[in-house]
Amino acid sequence: EPHIIINTQSYPLTLFAQLSLEPNLNWANHAQDFLKKWLSGEQIFSLTTSGSTGKPKSIQITRHQMIASAE
Repeated sequence: EPHIIINTQSYPLTLFAQLSLEPNLNWANHAQDFLKKWLSGEQIFSLTTSGSTGKPKSIQITRHQMIASAE
């Protein structure tokens, strides 16, 4: 199973999804929220664009699109 490393501590993804995280770890909290949805089989994800070419926008991405992008 893949792992995520936080402050030199390695966690299997299924365990990471269940951890109580410190509120100041914003990136980890966002990653955990996403992972919970992914592991539960969610098919559509709401994301926010980076805003590098303008104002950040909310977009919807399907699970299939994410898999295709990763491949």
